[in-house]
Amino acid sequence: MKRNLYLFIILFICTVAYSNAEVISGSVSDAETGDILSGATIRVEGTAYGAIADRSGKFTINLSIPKSKITLIISMIGYETQKMQIEFVNEKIDVQIALKSQPLQTGEVVVSANKRVQAVQEVPISVSVIDKRQLDARGVSTLERALEYVPGLEINQDNVSIRGSSGFSFGIGSRAALLLDGYPLLAGDNGDMKFDALPMFNIDRIEIVKGAGSALYGSGALGGVVNLITEQPRDKADIRFRTYAGLYTQPRLKQWIFTDDLQHRSGLSGSFSQKVGKIGLLFSGGYYNDMGYRAYDDSYRSSLFGKINYDFTDRTNLSILLNGAFSDATDWVYWNSLDSATRPPTDTDRQVRIKSDKFSVFGNLNHIFNSNFFISARTGFYLTEYNNTLPINDFEYRQSKAMAVNSEIQANYSITARSALTFGLNSTNTTVNSRTYGDQRQDIYAAYIQNETKLTDDFLVTLGVRADYEDFKTNESNGDLSDGELVSSPKFGLAYNYSPILHFRASAGAGFRAPSVAERFSSVSFQGFEVLPNPQLKAEKSWSFEVGANYTLEFYDTPIYFDLAIFQNDMYDLIEPSFLSPTESTIKFQNVTRAKIQGLEFAAKSFIAGFLGLESSFTFMNPRNLANDEILNYRSEILWYNRFLIPYGDFELQADYRFKSKVKNIDPQLANLVKHADARVDMHVVDARLIYDMENLTGQQLKLTMNVSNVFDYYYTTMVGNLGITRMISLMLEAQF
Repeated sequence: MKRNLYLFIILFICTVAYSNAEVISGSVSDAETGDILSGATIRVEGTAYGAIADRSGKFTINLSIPKSKITLIISMIGYETQKMQIEFVNEKIDVQIALKSQPLQTGEVVVSANKRVQAVQEVPISVSVIDKRQLDARGVSTLERALEYVPGLEINQDNVSIRGSSGFSFGIGSRAALLLDGYPLLAGDNGDMKFDALPMFNIDRIEIVKGAGSALYGSGALGGVVNLITEQPRDKADIRFRTYAGLYTQPRLKQWIFTDDLQHRSGLSGSFSQKVGKIGLLFSGGYYNDMGYRAYDDSYRSSLFGKINYDFTDRTNLSILLNGAFSDATDWVYWNSLDSATRPPTDTDRQVRIKSDKFSVFGNLNHIFNSNFFISARTGFYLTEYNNTLPINDFEYRQSKAMAVNSEIQANYSITARSALTFGLNSTNTTVNSRTYGDQRQDIYAAYIQNETKLTDDFLVTLGVRADYEDFKTNESNGDLSDGELVSSPKFGLAYNYSPILHFRASAGAGFRAPSVAERFSSVSFQGFEVLPNPQLKAEKSWSFEVGANYTLEFYDTPIYFDLAIFQNDMYDLIEPSFLSPTESTIKFQNVTRAKIQGLEFAAKSFIAGFLGLESSFTFMNPRNLANDEILNYRSEILWYNRFLIPYGDFELQADYRFKSKVKNIDPQLANLVKHADARVDMHVVDARLIYDMENLTGQQLKLTMNVSNVFDYYYTTMVGNLGITRMISLMLEAQF
């Protein structure tokens, strides 16, 4: 199968056809001021065509393929997304686009939830989008800091939980798929998200698909999909940098003060971007250090990122991404006790550190055959490696090196003007060489197909299915493996635009997650725990159901955007770290849980009277373990996230308030091993920032931001025995030339 896959890629590369070009050119400006809008994105709906407005606000799209009618989707941070119908009379057409200012992102947003460009109203499942403006304002340098504010999401230490899909599993086995420009980035051994392995400085937006996404994305998309989309190289030379420095304030409780010095955090990022002829270049790097708000909690990180685009023709283009991240951090899990919540256990060896390297390279080749058919081929690898600094013969020494190679061919075919077909082949081949997990190999092969049909101009039906086959090979002798497993993941969706301001959606879809190498073969001792292997683990499976609607209300010339979703997730054979006896600290990953999660999610956004932006989301969940009819471990039942912003001249004041209800249930054996494990409370955290745009003062694109995290120094736990971040005050300077 792999041979056929690569042969198809070679044939595809060699296939280039030409025809008369149709050209769309024009400019983008501010509807109120008439100012040019550099950086606006213009896409042709349902195709691979697109452009970015240059510094003079102009753009050109060479279609190369005769089309009588197309739809443009124009978007830019801080402006209302616009759709424009274009009907060709001549081969060349010029358009003038005026976008309305919109400080809060509402209404239509371009997403890739169905592996193609479309408006969010046509997606039959809930999608949240974090745009670059939000990422930059918060000074986000790692993924978990960005996801903390997304409706329906929780960050449980190293686990991302979408609508209650995940609890706490020592950072092993993510139930949300992670993608970078559509390329999978879950570690080959632990199957987890490496929060520090992503080029956050160059992320244009993050799209979060809520609900099972395995019909298109395969293993890992049990609870949803997180897709990070990088910036495109600019037409002219563009240099940007950001630096920040901050201090943690001393704890209010004397027994928590572990040093007389103020702990600090700082970082520096820089990037260069330029398009020269047919080549587009984007390179960046960064260095970050954090002394931590707890004793022996310092970390050091560095990162490198590169993106190279090459346009062979108007129909064929290649994109290559290179990404590296390197970290050095301390190595402990739980606090010493509640009285010494800022200190590790007394027997912790403070000389031991964890060192981790992550490196990925992948390429994506796009080719347009004709007006109805275009294809993408991508391949690449993701290498992760970590080890602690103990001697190799120490029983707590941990080390693993994993290489995940992913290849995919995807085609988009318009059967008719109302029907779009997406189909493809995918393979993931993982090898692991590890002192902790042994030498293992995991192969997953898949095929998928999805059809979207417009029964009318306003009614869209989606049908799809994916089949994945997992095969596992091991050199270990610690138990028989389960047989290779074939899993099918169907999907059904409806999207109905009742009117321009009222849209309905409904969906049902299956998800699955193959056990990670770590879950099957962990054999390790750490901080009093011993983990044993379980080679016979089966895949987790789920069904997600959702009905929802969004409505835009005009109230005294002020638009208010509402979104409501009612959802249910049925989960089978969930893999959980389980203690083998009530009196021992021995853990084995097992298929133990049958769960049902029901809930609703409500969101509202508005910009009142032109000076006050409000954004609020409320998620209520009933996550139940059906085996004992209790709330699932490590889940909050209520999430309430809020955002406020007040722009005034060159200044903008922003604030976030996050509430998470107290986690009711944890593993009872863990409570016996971690001191004061019952020290859990509701979370009330306020973050605030003041942004000063200095361009009018200096004539340069400079921004100065004062950030205060956890303004009221509220104390809570992020997970059992882990104190959440205390108050930190920082300054951040950004410049663009």
